[in-house]
Amino acid sequence: MRKLVLAGVLALGGCTTAFNEIDEGTRVVPLVSAQPSKPNAIRPGYAPLMTIDQLYAWCEYDTLKLQVTATAMSGGWRDARLNRITTQSDALTYEAVAVRPKGSVSQTLQRFTMTYQDPMTRGVARVRVVGQSNEMSATIFIGKGC
Repeated sequence: MRKLVLAGVLALGGCTTAFNEIDEGTRVVPLVSAQPSKPNAIRPGYAPLMTIDQLYAWCEYDTLKLQVTATAMSGGWRDARLNRITTQSDALTYEAVAVRPKGSVSQTLQRFTMTYQDPMTRGVARVRVVGQSNEMSATIFIGKGC
């Protein structure tokens, strides 16, 4: 009965994503952005990676730390990094980018793991990482001595 009521509330609220069961009694709700990500200027030669697969965000010594795993659509990509971009939202937004391959490339997906550090003030921070076809977000609290 509880799941049926919850599904009804989600449908009325405009959310189309169901809860994911992780452990018994633990549920995670993915955060969905109200608007799609907008293209931003990045360095010449860099292009957005295809998908964002994992996002880990935490605070350590008043520094926001990110670890992101992203996938490129073919082999041969290089110099993957996170590019901080400005948006109209209150979320800290980063774009996963890399240098496109030149010439013929392997037709296999290429995976990258990137890290990024940003000094932060105390409070609650929402972090978004966008790729070419999706985005992930997380909310963390940056407190005293984190």
